[in-house]
Amino acid sequence: MKTEQSIYILYSQIAIFQADLERPFNDWSRVHVLQGFAWRPQSVSFKALEEDGDLRVAIDIRETFDTINEKTIRAIRVPFTVKGITEIASISDGFKIQVPDGDYSLYFETGRDMNGMWSLLTFVKEYNSEAEILICDEQLKPGEKLLMTANPAS
Repeated sequence: MKTEQSIYILYSQIAIFQADLERPFNDWSRVHVLQGFAWRPQSVSFKALEEDGDLRVAIDIRETFDTINEKTIRAIRVPFTVKGITEIASISDGFKIQVPDGDYSLYFETGRDMNGMWSLLTFVKEYNSEAEILICDEQLKPGEKLLMTANPAS
C-alpha cells in the first residue's frame, strides 16, 4: 500500500500519532531539536527541513525495508506501535490513515526537489526496533545517545 498527500507544515514539524491520543503533539527540548525528532509511545514528531510550507507525504507499509531513497537528505528510524487509526499532521493540517495494528519500525525520509519538500514514511512490521539517525544532515547534531522521552505539548 502506498498513498500520498500534502500537508502544510508549521513550526518545522510533522507528527505521526494514534488518532485518539489526547494531546498528540510533543514538546521539543533542545536535545530533540538537535536529534531531529521527539518521541514518546504512540506519538513521534520529526523535524522538517523548513520552518513552514507544503510537504508532500508518501506513506508505505512494507514487510521489509530495502534501501533509503538516493535523494534523501535526512533519514531517521524509530519504533512505533499502531493501535487503531493513525494520524499524520502538522499544527495546522493533517489526515488519517489505516495501518494494521502492531509493532513497527517507522522510517522517516525527507528531502527537496523542484516541487518543494517531500517525505516518505515507511512502516515496517518489526518488534522492538531501536531509534537511529540513518542520514544526518547539517541541521542535526545528535548526541551519542538519542533521547527517547518527550512530554505532550500543552
